[in-house]
Amino acid sequence: MDNKKVANDELSATKLATELNMSLQSVIQMFVDMGLIKRNGKLWDLTPTGVSKGGKYKESSQTGRES
Repeated sequence: MDNKKVANDELSATKLATELNMSLQSVIQMFVDMGLIKRNGKLWDLTPTGVSKGGKYKESSQTGRES
């Protein structure tokens, strides 16, 4: 993984999974285990810890709000 690229660019969970050669489900579970996100019905919400670590929501016309 190119650390300069990661340091300057925002990565979606999907892009991070690709960069780390992991499944998206594994990355999501890692975020849950770290207390960065939590399930709220059908949506994922950033926790206060997730926000403090730089997590952001992204709006998508196809999938709606993503974290």
